[in-house]
This record gives sequence, C-alpha cells and structure tokens, in this order.
Amino acid sequence: LVVHGNNVETDVAPFIENGRTLVPVRVISETLGFKVQWIAEEEKVVIGSPTDAGSGNGIALFIGNATAYLNEHETVILDVAPKVISGRTFVPVRFVAEQFSLNVRWDEENWTVIIGEETPAPVVEAAPLPVATNTNIQSIVGSGGTNVTESEPIEGQYIGNKNTGVFHYPGCSSVKKMSAKNKVSISSRDNAINGGYRPCQICKP
Repeated sequence: LVVHGNNVETDVAPFIENGRTLVPVRVISETLGFKVQWIAEEEKVVIGSPTDAGSGNGIALFIGNATAYLNEHETVILDVAPKVISGRTFVPVRFVAEQFSLNVRWDEENWTVIIGEETPAPVVEAAPLPVATNTNIQSIVGSGGTNVTESEPIEGQYIGNKNTGVFHYPGCSSVKKMSAKNKVSISSRDNAINGGYRPCQICKP
C-alpha cells in the first residue's frame, strides 16, 4: 500500500475480494488524516475528513452490509461489504478514497494499491496555425471607396495557362482543372501581362 508516495505498513495485510481491495480502517484514519468513528452497538464505521468532523458529512459503513451512506442521506451499493478480520475492521479502499477526491490506482505488476498519486494533466497538442493561401481571396471596398484586397499575391504564386493565355491565383478553380503540361509559374503580375497573359475573370488576379 502506497499513500501519497509513501509505503504504508499495516499490522494486518490488505486483501482482495471480488476485485476490490480492502484495508484496515486504521490506515484511513492515520495515513489519510480522516476522522474515523466506530459505533460498536450498530457495527457501524463513520469516516469523515477533518473539516467535516461533527457536521454529518462523510461515509457511513456497516459490517457485513454492502449499502454505504453518503452525507447521511445518499445510498451507494458496494461491490463488497466491510468486514472484521482478526479484530480489524476492513473497508473497500478505492470507494472510500474516491469519495474524498483522491486518486486510486492498482499496480498489477507489484500488487500494490497507490492512493493520492498525482495524475498528470493531459497533453493537448496546439492546433496548427492556418497557412495563408490565395484561395477565397475576395475584393472588398475600403472606407474611402477604393477597391482593396484581403491578401496581396505572393511573388511566384501566379499560374499561367499556356494553352489559353490566362493567368490565375493558385487557388483558382480553373487551376484545378488545368492540365499539368499547360501550367507555367509566373513570378509577378507584371511578368504575366508582359508575357502576353491576361487575368482570369474568375479569381481576378
């Protein structure tokens, strides 16, 4: 049994029943700092955090009874009931620890219950930054009435069609339909015009 990174020795060993690990309730009180009250006439164990002492908040467990009571009104059915062995009261450790927001993990390789182990925050990969393209470039009107564009073309990013003599932005729908043998890269708009190419009427480069 490991609690908050420390090995805990018990005078009576924990055991597993129906896939659940039971530990002496003394471990709960001494190592986790919880308040534990034993009511002999009812065979009842009440476990609460130090701040809840006397408030009625906490867990009530009964020996041999699989019904647990939370904060005196909510009931939960346990997979295995608390029990007394060799004069020690055993309770299901995962159920108790998780009610007080403690992480519980079973180390199969070492047959060890680990309580209070820090859970690393999930790693969230940052979304890739958008890549600027000439796709969907739209002509908009500025406040002064002059036509401006949302994005200026990048040098070397015009595509000319040798067959039609038209040049386009790379994202133009006409480029996608263009035969590879007819495509030519043009470094600037001036070079396209001087080379005898005319602008596409769809993307309007």
